[in-house]
Amino acid sequence: MKKIIYLLIFTFLLMPFVVKAEELDNNSDLEENENIEENIEEILSNKLCNDSNGNKYNCLVPEVDKDKKIYDYADLLTSEEEEKIYKIVDNYIESSKMDLVIVTINENPYGISDYYTQIYAQDFYYYNDFGIGNTKDGLIILIDMANRYPYIATKGNAILMYDDERIKSIHENAHNYLSSGNYYSAIE
Repeated sequence: MKKIIYLLIFTFLLMPFVVKAEELDNNSDLEENENIEENIEEILSNKLCNDSNGNKYNCLVPEVDKDKKIYDYADLLTSEEEEKIYKIVDNYIESSKMDLVIVTINENPYGISDYYTQIYAQDFYYYNDFGIGNTKDGLIILIDMANRYPYIATKGNAILMYDDERIKSIHENAHNYLSSGNYYSAIE
């Protein structure tokens, strides 16, 4: 009988503390859920890219209408030149069954180096879902005026068609045009 009385007294004395602990648990769950929801909203509002190891990071490239194919952010081309290049791009896509994207930029938000030009080109292509077929066949030509560096990135079957030697040859052929400011001829 003594045990029952002690148990009742013990239960009576501890009950307010148990209720308080449950309230704390419920409040922390609410705060935790709110924090999780805020984090999810933040993640969804950020554009995310993957590196070669599958790590996610914020993309610093614009989201574009992928049907346009020419994105002259550095304003290196006239309207007429853009129209002519678009026809060339359209013919290339139809005949090769590979995508072709041309981008010019004045500033590279990733930084100043050839490496950042490469990252920008790849992110622009992948983030905007360019490419044809399951292997996303195609290439992107980027003229990065901030880094003073042109770059060609390939994906899918374009990798086989445009090996390092062929890309080097294209760069060499375009170099004089680029250095003289004749961007239309360089891209053409």
